[in-house]
Amino acid sequence: MILEQYGKIATEKVGEKELQKAKDYIKGKSVMGFEASDEVAMFFVEQEVSKEKIMTLEDIFEKIDKITTEDILRVARDVFHDSKLNLAVIGPHKNAKELEKMLKI
Repeated sequence: MILEQYGKIATEKVGEKELQKAKDYIKGKSVMGFEASDEVAMFFVEQEVSKEKIMTLEDIFEKIDKITTEDILRVARDVFHDSKLNLAVIGPHKNAKELEKMLKI
């Protein structure tokens, strides 16, 4: 089922409503995370260490709002294809060919 969804997102545009819901969810989780002072401190420490410029939540939200359905499709086409799939199996398995067949989007 997961591989089917990967294949779908790499071939079909995400709906505008679905994209907006995802954006709203990410922004909401970010705001809620800022309710704890240690999370705010970690956010700015991470910004200082890994970025050239410290961005505010508003800066990040602006970037999120600019994401389009075309952007999602372009990135999904790059990420979700057979050559990038991996599978970890724990324990004995009798049919490796069957597992290899599963690694197709």
